[in-house]
Amino acid sequence: MKKIMFVVLLGVFSSTLFGQNEKNKDESDSEEGVEVPEVVENAFKKEFPGIKNVSWDQENGEYEAEFKLNGSDASATYDKTGHKKEVEIAIVKKEIPANILVYIEEKYPDYFFTNAAKITNDKGVIIYEAEIGKVDTFYDVLFDSAGNFIKMVEGD
Repeated sequence: MKKIMFVVLLGVFSSTLFGQNEKNKDESDSEEGVEVPEVVENAFKKEFPGIKNVSWDQENGEYEAEFKLNGSDASATYDKTGHKKEVEIAIVKKEIPANILVYIEEKYPDYFFTNAAKITNDKGVIIYEAEIGKVDTFYDVLFDSAGNFIKMVEGD
């Protein structure tokens, strides 16, 4: 009986310990497998103090932090020196300038609107991104801050 009780307690202890490790992993500042340079993490923390749940990705030599900002999905991209390249914040359809919505309705009447974002680059230039779709094909339609069409690129 003592052996059974010992095995049960060992199992409970192991579960608790494993559960704690999973919690700590979820709260970490970087995704498994992505080594984020300290200078990049420090630049992010300086720009966005108090943001806790951050997941990092690396693409084309740049580091992208994904997080929530004031309840909206957001991302910030940094180069390896910690220089912020851009910040992208998800916005709702009513936050898009009206002339952009008119343009999309006129030029892409067979497409449906999926989501939008406001992108600010390192020079303070704002670009609006509207994602539209049709069956299994999605496109990002980009506009300048005045709502003028820039380009359309295939999305994810």
